[in-house]
Amino acid sequence: TGTQCQYPSYFLAGLGVMSFCLLGLIVGLVFYRYRRKRKRFERNLVKHVNELTDAWDIDIAEVSILQSIGGGASGEVFLAEYRDITVAVKKLKSYEDELILREFERE
Repeated sequence: TGTQCQYPSYFLAGLGVMSFCLLGLIVGLVFYRYRRKRKRFERNLVKHVNELTDAWDIDIAEVSILQSIGGGASGEVFLAEYRDITVAVKKLKSYEDELILREFERE
């Protein structure tokens, strides 16, 4: 005669259901950890971008305008000094035009 399974079918079905539940739990935990790490990464990224943006903000009192050196459609460029360093300063003609502001930030 052939070999027969020693376990009843309901036991094997229960084992299959438990295996499926365990697999679902593992996938859920992996996904949860991934989302947590991603949120932490996004928070840190926003924090670093804000820090970099703040680094570009300077106190206008520390800038000494020396002379105008040119101009264009969006503003005028001046030769200036900032903390004993010769720099170029661009003064925008309009702060309300969103396109000009984005172009200025890209420069």
